[in-house]
Amino acid sequence: MHSKRWDTSGKRICMSICSSLLLLQVGACSNSKSARHVVDVQIASQLQVGTSLADTQSMLGSRGRFGFLTRTEGGETLGLEYLIRPPAASMFLVFEDRALRSIVRVPRREQATRPRKNKVPESVVVPRNPNTVLRKVFESESYIGQDLVELLDSIRESRGRPRGQPEIIPNNLLPAIFACIICPGILVVAIGEELDRPRVLRDRELARRQWEYHKIGLGMEQREVELIFGKPRLEQTVGRVRGCVYGDRRRGVEIAVEFYDGHVRSMFGPQFLHFDWTGELRKAVLDSCLPANASSK
Repeated sequence: MHSKRWDTSGKRICMSICSSLLLLQVGACSNSKSARHVVDVQIASQLQVGTSLADTQSMLGSRGRFGFLTRTEGGETLGLEYLIRPPAASMFLVFEDRALRSIVRVPRREQATRPRKNKVPESVVVPRNPNTVLRKVFESESYIGQDLVELLDSIRESRGRPRGQPEIIPNNLLPAIFACIICPGILVVAIGEELDRPRVLRDRELARRQWEYHKIGLGMEQREVELIFGKPRLEQTVGRVRGCVYGDRRRGVEIAVEFYDGHVRSMFGPQFLHFDWTGELRKAVLDSCLPANASSK
């Protein structure tokens, strides 16, 4: 009797492991198709200050992910995000007048813990003024050439992974794999989600094209922007500054546009979420969270 139970349990474990490996393969396939701004550190480390935007994108084989566009003393300043690996580190490539100025780390979002009645407290993102985050970007240390290689080496060592050793299992798949081993019935749902991911990514890409930053330019009037982007999802006014958020929050595609005296002064990508120019949203979130628990993550 006991032998049969152990045989049944052993079969379930083996089936779960095999199913998890299948899930891993499906996830790997969908991830490989969606990694559009992932760049190898050995290629990224060849960039030098002054490299043109066109040459940079050609060398990296990717346009990057939009981060911000504004005007500084150095001219029109553009920030593009790239995921440089191994290991994975999100970096802003900052260009002034279409020439590379610096490579800095993407600031972590500020998070706080919100209590829930009879439930485990949840972690929430604290809204911030995007200009505050942008100042941190401009004040951050730049990593170009060998400095970039050494930065990623230090990140790798802090994670306890020897140089050159790849990730055996992507971190985003670990929860699904463990769930499959504990409860094999979850496998059907997990594989269904992985198989559906290409469609979700296609929908997100179509939405991203609808609200691409280069469709508008610095200095444009708000009415011109709305003819292209439509009405904003969120709008805040502080003196002569008006902040507007456009896009589809459900699909995770948003772009913030800051107007000064009715003209575009800056644009911000999803790395600056959640947007708050007045401080009201920030205060509301912090008031609902546990005291003294906000942190940048």
